[in-house]
Amino acid sequence: MLQSVKIATIRVVGERRSEVEQKVGKRILQICNKKILSSGVFFSCSVNWVDNPESMNFEAIITVHYNYDISDIETRHCDICRETHDLFYCNRQYNCNQCEFAAFKVRMEDRQKAMKSGGKFALSGNS
Repeated sequence: MLQSVKIATIRVVGERRSEVEQKVGKRILQICNKKILSSGVFFSCSVNWVDNPESMNFEAIITVHYNYDISDIETRHCDICRETHDLFYCNRQYNCNQCEFAAFKVRMEDRQKAMKSGGKFALSGNS
């Protein structure tokens, strides 16, 4: 299963549309060339053009998302659950259908926070 986290919104402004298109292209290439946390992380960028009749400038907004597979988190969660069940309950007949995944959700939120902070660090040019 893939999870997506929005990490940044970048505004690009210029006097000519071709100038803004070049800036957007360069910025997207910079973002997509970053390697953060693991090889299972993929970027997704979307560009929205802003029509502002009051301004003579052209404006584009780049929205950056991290997309990653959560199967490793799910596997880790199940391993911890089985180990805990064996150690504390001394019972190997556990029922995965009764699992509430509360801890799994907490781990997902922790991963999202790490991705957001790592992405903001990378996009600021400090890596």
